[in-house]
Amino acid sequence: MQFLAVTERGRIFSSNKVYLKEGGLVDIVFPYTLTVSIINMKRGKLYEVYVTPLGNGKVSPEKFTHKATASNENVTVAFGIFPGNYSVALYENGKLVQIPEGNPQIVEVPDKTAVIFVLNRGSIISVPLDVKIVAPKKVSENSYFFVFVDVQLPKGANETVTITSINVLITPQNLPQFDADCTYSEGTLLTPGERETVAFCYVWVGEKGGGTGPKRIIISIPQGSIEGIGESGTRYTNNKYVDAEINVT
Repeated sequence: MQFLAVTERGRIFSSNKVYLKEGGLVDIVFPYTLTVSIINMKRGKLYEVYVTPLGNGKVSPEKFTHKATASNENVTVAFGIFPGNYSVALYENGKLVQIPEGNPQIVEVPDKTAVIFVLNRGSIISVPLDVKIVAPKKVSENSYFFVFVDVQLPKGANETVTITSINVLITPQNLPQFDADCTYSEGTLLTPGERETVAFCYVWVGEKGGGTGPKRIIISIPQGSIEGIGESGTRYTNNKYVDAEINVT
C-alpha cells in the first residue's frame, strides 16, 4: 500500500510503501502515515517542512522541501511515521511562518495524522507604479543624449508584477532638427520595492535655427501609459503624469 497526494497542478507526492499480505502487515517499516498540506503558497518561495520526534518516535523523511512555481499553489506530502509525539514546522525562505493556528504544530500519532498550514496572503490590491525620468536638464545644439525611464513597484505590493506596456512621449519645441528613438523593456519583472529601467531613449538635437520662443524638449509619461500584470492577474499602472524639461542652449 502506498499513499499518493496529487496537487491541483498535477504534482504527485508519495509515502513510503507499506506491504500487505492476506490483509495483514508484513515487514512493517512505518505503520502510520502523517500528511502535511501547505495551502496558498507564493510563487518563487522555498518551503520546508520539518517533522521532529519529541521522544522515541521515528519518521521518514524528516524534511520536505518544495519551491512554489505559481501563486496560490497547494501541495500535500506524506511522511511514514511511528506512534508518538512530533513537532511539525513550516519555513518559508528559511523563516518560520507565522500563522494563527500556530507554527510549529504538535501532533500525537495516531490520534492525529494530518496537519494543514493555510498561508493567509490577504486580498491582492493594486498599487500605483512609481515612475522616474532620468535625463539632463540642458544640452547643446548639435549633440545627442540619453533618457532613462525607471519604474518602481512599491514595497506595499504583495505580489510580483511584470511590465507589459510602456509609452514615452518626446516632444520638441521650436527645434527644426531633431530625432529620437526609444527601446522598451516589456517583460521586466518587479518584486515589491524593486526599481528597474524599462525604457531607454537616444535623442539627437541639431542646430537650433531661428524663430522665437524657448528651444527645449519635453519628455513625458502620461497617466496610465505604463502597465503591468501581477501574478494574480491584477492590473497595475502609473496614476500620475510625469515629465522632464530639457533646455537646448
